[in-house]
Amino acid sequence: MAKITGKVARLLDERELVINRGGEHGVMEGMRFRILSDKTYEVTDPDDDDVVIGELPITKTVVKVIEVHPRMCVAKTFRTIPGTPGILTSTVWGSSFMGKSARTEEILIASDQEAFRDTLTADDLAVRVGDIAEEYKEN
Repeated sequence: MAKITGKVARLLDERELVINRGGEHGVMEGMRFRILSDKTYEVTDPDDDDVVIGELPITKTVVKVIEVHPRMCVAKTFRTIPGTPGILTSTVWGSSFMGKSARTEEILIASDQEAFRDTLTADDLAVRVGDIAEEYKEN
């Protein structure tokens, strides 16, 4: 199945935006979209720096759909913080297998891209109306 691709239609605040794709296009609550820069990251061959082996899109941020309408959706930034595994510990009350579960935190739209900070400006990474929004599936 092809990825759903649309555009940022409106910025609601520092964490939420509207994408011009909705239920009619197959969008469902919980789906993730990456917001792409119009610039790409050039990849060179590690054996020969003069040979470009390809270009990769630069992701400004990833958002999760929180509200679906027929022809649009509202999506919000997020970050999942991994939990700690349960371990057997001795307590006064007995043994415990409890660990901490993963949690999700909100992040600012403009603060999610660290990998390309040396080559891009904050302006390059700012999310704007018209930016491409591409369905993002984690492996």
